[in-house]
Amino acid sequence: MAFDIDAFTAEIGGLGFAKSSNFEVEIGGDVLSKVGSSFGLSSSLLLRISSATFPGRAVTDITYKDYGAPYKIGGQINYIPIDIQIICSPDLREREFFMRWQDLIGGFHRNSGLDSNFRTTEFDIGYYNDYVCKKGFTLYQLDQNGFKTYAIDLIDS
Repeated sequence: MAFDIDAFTAEIGGLGFAKSSNFEVEIGGDVLSKVGSSFGLSSSLLLRISSATFPGRAVTDITYKDYGAPYKIGGQINYIPIDIQIICSPDLREREFFMRWQDLIGGFHRNSGLDSNFRTTEFDIGYYNDYVCKKGFTLYQLDQNGFKTYAIDLIDS
């Protein structure tokens, strides 16, 4: 079947399309409670996110052979990380917010030299439950009028 430009134009004109600029990211309470809400970011960060990708996933296949030629079967779902770009304030409070979250994950070695007890634990990896957020972020797709048309909750972010 040949490409029909009139059918394409009618499809896009009738249904429209999701614009990558019409989105919103909401920060969940889990993140704020674990990292600290003293940054005043809950509302301002929403306005400073310049781009975000919706999470994708891929199926890893397994080669299976019972008899005859081998074939591929679905094996495991892999979730692809998302990218969020943020316009930072002059004092870089947005960067500090995410750096503190990373400190919970990978240790507090960027703040080394505080005391001798700290030096022995500065590269210790954090416990999973101390940094994971059951409902960390929600990404929304918005229509032309700003109404939410699609939502994705990032679980265990």
